[in-house]
Amino acid sequence: MNHDENAFRPRRQPEEAKDDRIYSTTCPHCGAEVYYKLEVKDEKRLYCLSCGKQLPNPHYDPSDPRRRRRLLSQGLAIALVIAVFAAAAWFLLRYTFPA
Repeated sequence: MNHDENAFRPRRQPEEAKDDRIYSTTCPHCGAEVYYKLEVKDEKRLYCLSCGKQLPNPHYDPSDPRRRRRLLSQGLAIALVIAVFAAAAWFLLRYTFPA
């Protein structure tokens, strides 16, 4: 392999390291350890598997701009589904019961 061949090969971008660590917190209701991954950082509350009650998520950040974007996209998706159902109902009623 010639050194000049490697000069034109595109370099791969390093991938983001996935955080697979397991975090723990203590349930304020029963004192049990609650284990969770950072994947649930966008959830406002965690659930204790021992007592079934909710506890605050220590990694939750309400000022995260991605949270607003996610809520906006979820709201738009719900509005789109409602609009599709309303249009389908209108067409069904219009052609089922002609005036």
